[in-house]
Amino acid sequence: MKAETRDSQGGTRVNRDALAAYLRWHLTDGQIAGLRLDDEVQVTPAAGPHATPTYVVRLGGAELLLQIADTAAHPERPDVAREFQWLTALHPLYDLAPRPFLLCEDASVLGATFSIVERRRGVVITEGEEPLPLAGHPTHRREASEAAVDALVALHDVDATLPAIAAVDAPDGYLDRRVREALDRWHRARTAPVPDMDAVALWLSANEPPGTLDPSVVHGGYVPSALLVNPLAPAEASAVLGWSLAALGDPLCDVAVMIATWQAMADGHGDSGSARPGYLGRDDMADRYAQRSGRDLSALPFYEVLALFRLALDSRRLGAGGRARYFGARARSVASATTR
Repeated sequence: MKAETRDSQGGTRVNRDALAAYLRWHLTDGQIAGLRLDDEVQVTPAAGPHATPTYVVRLGGAELLLQIADTAAHPERPDVAREFQWLTALHPLYDLAPRPFLLCEDASVLGATFSIVERRRGVVITEGEEPLPLAGHPTHRREASEAAVDALVALHDVDATLPAIAAVDAPDGYLDRRVREALDRWHRARTAPVPDMDAVALWLSANEPPGTLDPSVVHGGYVPSALLVNPLAPAEASAVLGWSLAALGDPLCDVAVMIATWQAMADGHGDSGSARPGYLGRDDMADRYAQRSGRDLSALPFYEVLALFRLALDSRRLGAGGRARYFGARARSVASATTR
């Protein structure tokens, strides 16, 4: 009987024997600190929010992350191969991008494409239950907020013209694609009038600025749970996770998503509804980003409206009615203030 590990939802199974054989064929002892290939392979579901089945793999003293694609059953889940491609390009240039080790697109091994990447230690900042190092600690919340801004500034400072980066993607039409995709999703999902969302959809169509002349590497989903921080020093980021939506594009798209989601967490949306003092608000995050990056944020309101509109769509899809209304109302408020 083959050894298997099953994820916490009872879904994807991992054939540990097949995984062990693959790792022993493609890795060597000492290639990764603590790696001992003759030890038993241990596979356990990884804690925290993950968009794809994710496991901690232990071999000797080494710990790795295994991510398995599940696109057949869940077409909206991230592209494991694309994320690996971005990590390969970014890791040498951006120290918060985990190191990639192996990508296997041979479905005969584990039944689907999978990747093996470095496991980084840290706490995940979620919009639900806070990790203990932050819960009830306004100073640590502020430090984590500042770390999020600084990590994004560092990402956007990566030279997007370097061959390794330019070979992965092209920036042409990035903002327009995001706007068109959001509007198309809304028109497909709309079954009855929703005044806030209807008004914002019209506003986005009428107010789209030209695309950026200074493209950068953008994360594409820079929400709080994308950041790992040092639990003993929340001012220190340990890693940035979730690179499947990375692209060359407009950095203000990332800034807007960051502001929208961290503000929602500070406002108490997504958990018990109670506000959380200490997290930086919209203006403080924008000011810190502008000061540290030197970028002009005069067009940021449009990007905020787009980010809030997309977050409202995502919340509706997940059945989170309160969050959808929150993001929709905020999107309309920002749009209205911008057009006065």
